[in-house]
Amino acid sequence: VNKELFVRKKMTNFIEKLFKFLGYSFDHDRYKNILYSEDNVRNQMEEKVKNSYDAYIYLLSNCKNTVTQKFLNTFFYIYFGKEIDSNVTLRIATKYFGFIDYPPFETAVDFHIQVYNEIDCANEEDKLIISLMFFNYLLVKNNIPTIRLLPNDLDIYLEKKKELEKEEDIVALRCTNSECPALIYRSITHFVSRDCMDISGMGEAIVDALIDRNLLSDVG
Repeated sequence: VNKELFVRKKMTNFIEKLFKFLGYSFDHDRYKNILYSEDNVRNQMEEKVKNSYDAYIYLLSNCKNTVTQKFLNTFFYIYFGKEIDSNVTLRIATKYFGFIDYPPFETAVDFHIQVYNEIDCANEEDKLIISLMFFNYLLVKNNIPTIRLLPNDLDIYLEKKKELEKEEDIVALRCTNSECPALIYRSITHFVSRDCMDISGMGEAIVDALIDRNLLSDVG
């Protein structure tokens, strides 16, 4: 029981710090009552916080299960209170399998960025919350303690993330290596797109899967 209380406290603390960083203001005791279902939500803000916590609980409670589209559909339904485009969850599930052989921490870093980039149906706030949830999910999945957010951590995180994105953009623009995975992916997705050959059923998720399995390497 003590272990369960400790884990629950860590999860509530993580969600609370995320929302306070994003500018949400709420009483700590009221916040706990909402998350632990000791009181009903009274407004949209409280509903959003509660849904986020419930989705995070679901995510970490299933950390030993395989990342499937069904699993992701359930998570996003809990978080948003509605279904999202199934193509989004299919792409995320497909990308996850590309990281299976990566070192655990590298997987958490790279995959949470992929999640952030894939959920284009969400606003920046939700993308940040959800991607960091998946960061912790991957840590727990590999028996690594979850990150503990300190007051300035998220400011530093966002600053470093922007620097990384700029570096990646520069590398992508300058890369002339014909075997570069990013260039291969972009060339193939363009080739099968409506603006080019318009190949039905050949979406980004399928291209990703074929490249990951070394079944597709060019458009020749």
